[in-house]
Amino acid sequence: MASRRQALADKHARLAGEVHRLQSEASDASAAGGRTRLQLAEAEGHRADCEAALAAADDAQRAADAARHAWVARAEALTLALDEARARAGAERLAGVAGVVGTLLEVVAVEPGFEAAFEAAAGEAVAAVVVADASSGRRALDVLHAAAAAGAVLPVASGPHPSPMVPPAGVGLAMRSLVRGAAPGVDALLDRLVGGTVVVDDWPAAIDAALAAPAAVIVTRAGDRFGPSGWRVGSTGAGATGAALDEARGRSAEAEEVALAAADGARLARLALDTARHREVDLARAVDQHEARGQAASDAVRRVEADGSDAQDESASLAAHLADLSERLRPRAGPPGPARGAAADPRGRGAARGREGTSPRRGAFSTSRSGRLPSEPSGATSRSAAPGSTSAASSSVAARPRSTSAWPQHAAERDEAEARRLELDRRALATDRLIVVVDRSVAEVEGAVADLRERRRRQSEAALAVASRLDGLRRQRAEAKRR
Repeated sequence: MASRRQALADKHARLAGEVHRLQSEASDASAAGGRTRLQLAEAEGHRADCEAALAAADDAQRAADAARHAWVARAEALTLALDEARARAGAERLAGVAGVVGTLLEVVAVEPGFEAAFEAAAGEAVAAVVVADASSGRRALDVLHAAAAAGAVLPVASGPHPSPMVPPAGVGLAMRSLVRGAAPGVDALLDRLVGGTVVVDDWPAAIDAALAAPAAVIVTRAGDRFGPSGWRVGSTGAGATGAALDEARGRSAEAEEVALAAADGARLARLALDTARHREVDLARAVDQHEARGQAASDAVRRVEADGSDAQDESASLAAHLADLSERLRPRAGPPGPARGAAADPRGRGAARGREGTSPRRGAFSTSRSGRLPSEPSGATSRSAAPGSTSAASSSVAARPRSTSAWPQHAAERDEAEARRLELDRRALATDRLIVVVDRSVAEVEGAVADLRERRRRQSEAALAVASRLDGLRRQRAEAKRR
């Protein structure tokens, strides 16, 4: 029983250390969880910023793509229009003729928004091929005539230059100020073609101007034409010029670069958002792990404290049991003389039992003399009347009933005390055996608990290793996406 109390004391001390360790672990988990929550809040804010940046990058990419598509479509439309103009002028058949400069639309540059007005002012000359001089014009017409193909040529220099036409004063804008030549000698040709043409806003204003100056050519920005040859509403051309085509191609290339840069920006923003989301998920998982670790430590503290309380209760129960056993085994107070000595001393009790078992005649004699029993053995009567008894023996026998008159009462007490002692011995033996069994069971349970804790520790380490490997794989994937 003392060894069991010592084992309980050792267990209580071990549980106290375990409680301290678990409380420290719970405190560390709580502190780590607080720090991780702050990091999670920052990660959530960063993720929101990345989402806003991605939305802006997507908008920029869509705008850049729209601009690129618009300029590409304009360049394609201008290319198609110029190709049609070249086909009408027979430029393809005249490509190898010396002195051919190109179609009129390819060698002029018109201010943006006035392309239709220029085509209306140039009239049929828009479909002509510009040549360097009259000799070149003859060769070009010879090629067209030989091929039985329709076409028109427009010599840059065809003799003395006539005086430039002067537009009416105070009416609209001079067409000549809105167009310039893109090849040598084309400016003089433009002076002859559109030098006297003016541009107004709409056709009612054009009619008023035509009535005020019947010899002048009045055009609108929409392509309406009013002149000596008649009044016409509506544009017949596409407003395509070589300069406009070059500008469209240049703007298309610029828009392509802007679109590529916007696509790269959107890709980087999307990658940054993915990284921010992964970090947010990892931090949220870390917060959950810290909370789970802290909760597990708190639960373990409660379990260990319960075990410690049980150990204290068991130790107190053992102490009370030992006190009860000591109280029961303590000798009771009795009358002085042989009876008390026999109750207090085991050897005395054994001697008394020997005397009681081996001297039945003495008891019978004592009881016959006191007159307490109705009958007496025949042997006692014969011994009491036997001849040859001395006076000393008679005196001793006569005095003995006075000292042993209380023996039957004390004998019953001795028997009761002996029975109680035997019962306590049996209980003590059973208790010792039970303690041995309990100690063995406690040792087995503690061994099983230690084994379970070790398995749990290994599982936790394996889970942490797997989580670390997953984090490494996520980082590698993020690095691969960045590259």
